[in-house]
Amino acid sequence: MVSSIRSFLLVVAAITTSLTPLPGAAAGAVVPAEEVVAFHRPSAGSRDIFLVTPDGLPVGNLTASPSTRDVDPSWAPSGHRIAFARRRPGSVHEIHTIAPTGESLRRLTASGFDDREPAWSPSGERIAFVRSRPARGWSRLMTMSSAGSTVASLTSARRGRFDASPSWSPDGTALVFARSDGGFPSLWVVQADGSGLRRLTSEGCSDANPSWGAAGIVFDRTCGGGAADLWIVDAAGGSPLNLTSTPGVAELDPDWSPGGEGIAHLTQTPGSGGVDLAVRMPWTSPGTVVAAGGASEVGPDWHRLGRVGGRPC
Repeated sequence: MVSSIRSFLLVVAAITTSLTPLPGAAAGAVVPAEEVVAFHRPSAGSRDIFLVTPDGLPVGNLTASPSTRDVDPSWAPSGHRIAFARRRPGSVHEIHTIAPTGESLRRLTASGFDDREPAWSPSGERIAFVRSRPARGWSRLMTMSSAGSTVASLTSARRGRFDASPSWSPDGTALVFARSDGGFPSLWVVQADGSGLRRLTSEGCSDANPSWGAAGIVFDRTCGGGAADLWIVDAAGGSPLNLTSTPGVAELDPDWSPGGEGIAHLTQTPGSGGVDLAVRMPWTSPGTVVAAGGASEVGPDWHRLGRVGGRPC
């Protein structure tokens, strides 16, 4: 599998000018052929990290480790590494990185806490993640260097309060995240040094899984027991705008494309037996399923491949 993924990446990294129409997209919509979405799905009784192009071409199983649970992929801006959380039997999740060819696995955390949801900063120098102590009922945001050193807290730990799903601002100066403090989760913003904490949404609904892009912060919202929809809000605040409202279909966990033209997200239809991965290109268009089969696709992260030193990232 490593050799097949490497061969695919060599091909797409060489196609730096080719554009591929996205099936079902609006007329004139295009997506760079060298873009790849990472996500996790069940595999051999556990979970692995998989890669797929935005037009639905499977790339392969990146981690292929039946003895571990691999979740929450996040591409480094350079494309050299993918961060993810791995849990071994009888242990907690730890943050690892791996090359997009499936080689050079590195463990970054071994704290004894449960570490999940890594998010690479735009500069590639820092990784934000969620650290929790489930038995004590809290989770908080942390950052560390891309090598796993200089670990620092962004938010404090308090019983009954859960911080999750960090996403960096495009300029790397702040992060948005979801916080639940005894009620429905809402979106909050904090500066990269831990200062300036402020609440962004407070509508009495469940707001989660934010992704910060140039056009704003896209997230999923669930109100009154209905299905989740995608919404967008300005980083400065204001009234969120509903992007989707498909009857009977849940649309959640969005992630901006590298250039901000599209959104990858999850979609679930009652009776489908699982969660599918969909792409909206442009982001104002209807979604097109690119990874289906009722396999519970989760946690999309969209990246554009490139070249460094003449070699694919």
